[in-house]
Amino acid sequence: EKSKEAGPGDRDFTEKELQGAWNAFLDRLQKENRTSDHNALNQKFYLIDQHTICLEVINSFQLHMIEQLRTDLLEFLRERLNNRHILLKTKVVKPEGKKLIYTNSEKFKFLAEKYPLMNELKKRLGLETDF
Repeated sequence: EKSKEAGPGDRDFTEKELQGAWNAFLDRLQKENRTSDHNALNQKFYLIDQHTICLEVINSFQLHMIEQLRTDLLEFLRERLNNRHILLKTKVVKPEGKKLIYTNSEKFKFLAEKYPLMNELKKRLGLETDF
């Protein structure tokens, strides 16, 4: 078996094993009530090569959060997957087709598209979305 020939601390791992270890780390963050850390790492990732993981983030804030978690995450993954050569790279990507909602008007418009009756409620109750 190839993984045993690599020696201690150098075992090859599958994407499924990586996903399991990643989810275990996310579970640990959840149990420790570290919601913002959990959300920062709960992003799309993939293997670039046998030892390098690429994590996609959508903004510099997430990037900053991940930098703070990098050491803990890598130690956890290296131990769990028995591979001391695991590296983590990050890549900032624009969310596909998703427009971020910021203002009250944008929030109302988004909800009204999902629930058309909201327009009727707004009209009947004389509500304003901008305040």
